[in-house]
Order: sequence, then C-alpha cells, then structure tokens
Amino acid sequence: MIASLVDSVGTGMYVAGGIIYFTRSLGLSATQVGTGISLGALIAALCVVGVGRVADRIGIGRALVALQVWSALAFLCFLLVDGFAAFALVACLVAVPERGWHPLASTVVSAVVEKEQRTDALAVMRMLRNTGFAVGGLLAMGTLSVASNGTLVTVMLVNSLSFGGSALLLSALGVAGPKVSEAVARLRTTDMKSDRVPWRVRLPYVKVAALDAVCCLHMSLLSIGFPLSITLWTDLPTWVVGGTYVVNTIFAISFQRRVSAGLKASVRTATVVMGVTLSLLAATCAAIALLPELPVAWGLICLAVGVLILTAAELSQAAASWTLLLGLAPRDASAEIYATFELGFSAQLVFGPLLVSMLVDHGGNAWLVLACSLLALIPFVAPVVKSAERRRLVELAPSP
Repeated sequence: MIASLVDSVGTGMYVAGGIIYFTRSLGLSATQVGTGISLGALIAALCVVGVGRVADRIGIGRALVALQVWSALAFLCFLLVDGFAAFALVACLVAVPERGWHPLASTVVSAVVEKEQRTDALAVMRMLRNTGFAVGGLLAMGTLSVASNGTLVTVMLVNSLSFGGSALLLSALGVAGPKVSEAVARLRTTDMKSDRVPWRVRLPYVKVAALDAVCCLHMSLLSIGFPLSITLWTDLPTWVVGGTYVVNTIFAISFQRRVSAGLKASVRTATVVMGVTLSLLAATCAAIALLPELPVAWGLICLAVGVLILTAAELSQAAASWTLLLGLAPRDASAEIYATFELGFSAQLVFGPLLVSMLVDHGGNAWLVLACSLLALIPFVAPVVKSAERRRLVELAPSP
C-alpha cells in the first residue's frame, strides 16, 4: 500500500501533465495522442494474461517489483520520442506493466490479510492511490504554471522516479520474499473455483458490460478530453489541467462511499443511476463543446461546472457498476461473470482515448453529436438489465 501511494503520486502528475507534454514538447496532434494511448491499451489487454502467467512462474512479489522497474524505465523512454511511431511504441511499453500491476497488487493484499478484512484493505489501497493522484495533480499544477519544455520534462522524470521508489519499497518490505509467495499459494488453494459458464448464459451480462463501457467514458474525458480541449482550443492557463484532476480526485475520495451506500445494493436503483450517468456524460460533452466559444473568465466557470458534472458521472458509474455486477451474477459463477463484466472496462481503455481525441480534432459539433448519442442510449438501459436479471433467475431456479 505504501509503495502504491508512492507510485500514484508520479502517476497523478503524469496524467495531469502528460497530455500537454505530448502535444507541446513532442508536437503530436490530438488524434495521434489518442491513437497511441489506445494502441497501448490494446496491447496491454492482450498481454495481461501472459503477465499473470509469468508472475505465477517467478512469484507475484518479484513480478510486482519487476513491473515497477519496467514502468520507471518505460516512462524515461518518452524523453527519447521524436515522432508518432516512437510515441506509440513507448505508449505500449508503459501500458503493459500498468495493466498488469493492479490485479497482482490486489492479489497480494488479499493474500496477506484475513478474508473478512480484504474488502476494507482493498478500499484503503484505492483511497491511498486516489490521495497520491491528488498530490501528483497539485504538483502538476505548479509545474504547468511555468510550462516550458524543461518543466514538462520534469513530469516524466518525477513519474519515473516514483516507480523506482515504489520498486525499492517493495523490495525493502519483503513483498518479493517467500512469505508473500506462501500466502498467495494458500489464497489460491482456498478460494479458487473452476466454474465454467457457457456464452449463452453470459451474453446478457456482455450487453450490460457494453453499456457500462460507455459509462466508463468519464475516464477518457478526464484524462484526455479536458486536457486536449484546454490546450488546443482555449486560452485558459495550462495549470488548470492539473486543477481539473485535483478537483475530480478530491470529490471522488470524499463522496464515493456515500454514493455507493445510497444505492443499497438495489439493481432497480442502479439501472436508474446508469441512465443518470449517461445524462451526466452528455452534459459534460456539451460543456467541452462550449469551451472554445467563451472568454477566459466564463471558460473557467464552464470548465469548473463540467468537471463537477463529470465527477458526478464517475461516482454514479462506479456505484451502479458494482451494484449491477453483484446483483446480476449467479451465486455459483460469480468469478466468471466478474471477468465478463470487466470486458466493458477493457473496451473503454482501448477505444475511449481514440474516440475522445478524434472528437477534439473535429471541434465542438462533434461533441454535441456524442452528447446526443449518449442520451439516445438511455431507453435501452432498463431492457438490457432486465434481460440479464431474467437470465439470473433462470440460473438460480431449482432443477425439475
């Protein structure tokens, strides 16, 4: 958890300032940035199973240390990039360890705490990471306020150092040692199941996952949509890019548990909330479309409102997603249904950056088209969820 906090500070600084580095220092277009990030996400999704198998072979603790060292070196490679091809290659090198790190870290945390404490432990780790992101965003604000090429390079250097520091901490705390390996082995012996679920059963959940993937668009809007729009379209100071990330993270930390508790594990309520999420995302797109049409003072107000709306969309999406995941999964096959539901998140990582960056290149009208498309999806939410709910009832019905 301590190591995760350390590397998240650098990651927060990178997410808040990396887009500006790519467009100003490297001279890449919005579409090129989005294409490279999407390609990296695709390669990472294809490699994540292989990373897990290697981790099983060499030990998860050692794999975690190796992935942090890999990330430290990969982010330094951004300083050598001189064109789109090199950028896309480095984006792939960065994405693979990032995608592989989280499931391995969650496995270690789950292995070394009691079963009753796992959920709280993972929640604490997420809170620590969000705190690190906020600190990194604040550091980015200071860096971007004097955004010369030299200070933008600092964003990459600090992120690389944070991963290096995380690797040292993991080694010093014994995460790569035999005790953690033994704990992981015990966890798998007691918790693993081999349930197989045919695709005819999983198909309704895939449809829900597809809608969830659209709702997950808030990730790309925050990390790519707002930074590119501010940098390329407006005269707003560049430090506000870091500010958007800080505001989002602070509100997410403060209100996520309250929003999740408000759903009370109700599938019906979560269905309504998913529709609300789509509405909030549409409103965010409308705010982005307005940014280049407004003077600086009104642009700052529009940006602040847009970020708050986007944060509300993030909170509602996360709460609805987990409620639907837990509420729709048959009790005998939840692990595989979880993996199916994860497909939506993975799809957003691959296609979200490309879509958002292309919208930035095509101007305000394109954002309004996306807003209308999101609103048009709302009537489909309830039928899709009901289909999955009917499938769950069939699976739980006793055999004649």
